Amino acid sequence: MNSPYNKLDVLEVERRAIANMLAVNPDLYAYSPEFIRYASRYYPEWSAEDTKIVAVAQLCSDTPIYFWEVVGHHLWSRWNSTRSQADSDAFVTYMFPVIEGVIFRSGQHLKSKLGFDELFQELVLVILAKMGKFDPNRVVSRDKAGTPTYARVFSYFNHILFWQLITVTTAHASKNPDMDVVDADHDSDVDVMPWVTTEFHLALQDLAKTAVEAPLRRIASCLDSLVNTDAGMVSLLAHPITTLRSKAGVDMSEITAFYAEHGRLVFGYLDALRDTWTRTTAIKNPAPVEVHCA
Repeated sequence: MNSPYNKLDVLEVERRAIANMLAVNPDLYAYSPEFIRYASRYYPEWSAEDTKIVAVAQLCSDTPIYFWEVVGHHLWSRWNSTRSQADSDAFVTYMFPVIEGVIFRSGQHLKSKLGFDELFQELVLVILAKMGKFDPNRVVSRDKAGTPTYARVFSYFNHILFWQLITVTTAHASKNPDMDVVDADHDSDVDVMPWVTTEFHLALQDLAKTAVEAPLRRIASCLDSLVNTDAGMVSLLAHPITTLRSKAGVDMSEITAFYAEHGRLVFGYLDALRDTWTRTTAIKNPAPVEVHCA
């Protein structure tokens, strides 16, 4: 299968971004070893200029995610500052491999009659729609010392893309008589969120039974109870960590362990529903109902 984009275009965007970053701050010691490791392919002369930097870089993690995050954050910040078409195009182009990865990991191009190219174009539109909603100053968690972890470009757009992909393919299936999921009584657009909600409930119920550690099972069971009610969803969307600590009776380390293993599932689902729920009466006027987890 031919790729819907030119990988050389992505590399060119990456090269220019690195050049811009180094023009602002040429001190290589200001960057992480992961950044140096992957950026050095564009600057082979670094090995001759400073062997210490290269030696340190060789000891770092082999994953490119940290490098991608730094470059992706730079490209997004540049677009957020200028809002120019050129910077928008650069960020979206750099997202192409991420879109491709989400589609392949989900396998939706094999399960749906929507082709890979169609799904790819759908997710490009999602990137364009969500670029302005990313908030790099949003605190997503804190460690035991209270040190905050801020929202990351890679995590945010992975979650958004994954759940939009599920939404698109589920909607297509519900309207296509040749697919497994059919709603034969409705010819108009189908609200796909009940389908996604059902899948999320099933996943949580499975975790509540199969998770090795008891706190993880309690968290999964509590989430399953919370998403069953308007008040529970309101509480989760507004204060997910505080809600789980009070309702599931777990501490921060146990919540962190749960999100480390299952965070993509949970945050992806909540991100997918956030826009829908904020338009509902439940969010604007939440019912004063006390929610208890089993």
